[in-house]
Order: sequence, then structure tokens, then C-alpha cells
Amino acid sequence: MSILQKIKLQQEKSNATYKKLLAGGYGLTKTFWLYWFIPTIIFTIIEAYENNTRQAIMLDFGMTVWSTIIAISISKTNNQKLWKKLALVVVSLDILLSIFAIFTYF
Repeated sequence: MSILQKIKLQQEKSNATYKKLLAGGYGLTKTFWLYWFIPTIIFTIIEAYENNTRQAIMLDFGMTVWSTIIAISISKTNNQKLWKKLALVVVSLDILLSIFAIFTYF
């Protein structure tokens, strides 16, 4: 197998994972805790130690986009309505706070 075939195979796997995430195929628990909570904590810690405002804005913008993708994924999961709504509220508040943080730098 050539290197180009390996790269193409990896891209196909990545696209399949991304499509499954957007379709809500991983379930609420994995989507919320693994794909949203852990990256949010990591990027929040990185942002706390960031002195450059441009990089902080980019981190906030990236987390806004990522949280929006995760909110779409959570809305498509088939779980209990209460936990699903609670997770959507938490992620939506994070999106709003990230947008507010972007505007406070200006």
C-alpha cells in the first residue's frame, strides 16, 4: 500500500467519524463529555495562560465553532429529553460566553 493510499484511507476514516458525530451517532454521553467537555477544559486552560490577545480571540472563535458543531450533534442524539436539553443549555451558554469573550477583546 502506497503512502497516498494510506493518506486517502485515513481521510475517509476521518470523514466517517465526522459524519457520525454530526449525525448524533456517538450518543449523548460520548458527544458531551469526550468531544465537548474535555476539549473545552483544555482550551480554557490554554487560554488562561495566553498573553497574546490575537491568539486568545482565535481560541475563542475555534471553540465557538466547535461548540456549535457539538450542539448540532447533541440535538440529533436519541437520548432522554431532560439530559439532552440540559446538555444543549450548557453548550449554548458556552457558545454565548465565547462570543461575548470575542467582543470584549475589541
